[in-house]
Amino acid sequence: MKGLDTLRLVGISAVLLMTELAVQLSHPEWRSGSDIYLIWLLILSAGRGPVAAIGFALAGGIVMDASSGHFAVFHLVYYLVPVALGTALRSQVIVEYGLLGGLAAAGLLLGKIVVMLLVGIVSGMLPGPMYLTRLSYWPLLAVSIVVLFTWRWLVEAAQPMRVASVGR
Repeated sequence: MKGLDTLRLVGISAVLLMTELAVQLSHPEWRSGSDIYLIWLLILSAGRGPVAAIGFALAGGIVMDASSGHFAVFHLVYYLVPVALGTALRSQVIVEYGLLGGLAAAGLLLGKIVVMLLVGIVSGMLPGPMYLTRLSYWPLLAVSIVVLFTWRWLVEAAQPMRVASVGR
């Protein structure tokens, strides 16, 4: 049963990562505010712990950085932040706390925007902080609201599969 559970997590992660990649390639202006894979890593680490989430964070970071072409190891490093946050919140995260999940998602996405801006300015790829006015913040708000209302279901989806006991 453990193999099926791992396969289920790999499948969910692959679908979310490919969806994220498709959205970012079709809407580059949403690049920093719509990272659903980042949210999955937060939920996975809150539900399963850091050991399960670190492998998915590294794999997702490699895929996203390979498709980016601009930031060499940005996602590889940044995807470890939700793992650390989810692990820190793990003892306090109760499935019913959707507000905590929504706020954590908004904070992570906003943090990603700020870090990408700083890296872009320091590396000379962006002209300055005025770039913030060209970004669309609707994806950040939309993703955070979706997480707020689906937190319970998402955390339960990240939990290990339960084996039904068969009565004899």
